[in-house]
Amino acid sequence: YISATGIYYKNEIESMKKSGEQLRPVFEAVTNSWESLLQKFGEDGLGEGKIDIVFYVQKQLALGEGNAVYNFLRIEISDNGQGLTADNYARVIYLRDDRKGYRNKGTGRVQFLHFFDETRIDSVFCADEKTRSRIVLTMSKKNDFIKNNAFVRLDCKEKVGGNEPILTTVTFEKPLVKKDSEY
Repeated sequence: YISATGIYYKNEIESMKKSGEQLRPVFEAVTNSWESLLQKFGEDGLGEGKIDIVFYVQKQLALGEGNAVYNFLRIEISDNGQGLTADNYARVIYLRDDRKGYRNKGTGRVQFLHFFDETRIDSVFCADEKTRSRIVLTMSKKNDFIKNNAFVRLDCKEKVGGNEPILTTVTFEKPLVKKDSEY
């Protein structure tokens, strides 16, 4: 867990209200992907950038014609932008970090916490000209996180080598409200 000093995350997270828009976390993640593409490719090179959004659902047994119910499993948003470089990593772990710009307040990831049990970020990026690194973070407001005065846990930090593609994936798992998991 990446614990904080001088701030009590439970109160901070509670003070930032949950958006009334169900797709707000997806919007925040896509916006982060877009900004990462701009950082890496610039406006003129955006054609080289790519953002993929994949929704995973599971169909339940139908009770009759047209009555199928689908359970939401997860959403994955991937991009081939800059990734979690040292600067981007620091902005993720510090709440209310607005250094990124783009009218950023540093609170969008709190919507991840309000809507989903866990959000995982897996990023392979260039750490320097020759090596690539992987960082895997999990974000949550579950009791284990809060009791450690954290909302982020570092699950993996390693050097990958040269063959793995530059890619960052944000995965939203388990909606916190049952009605959000069925449609």
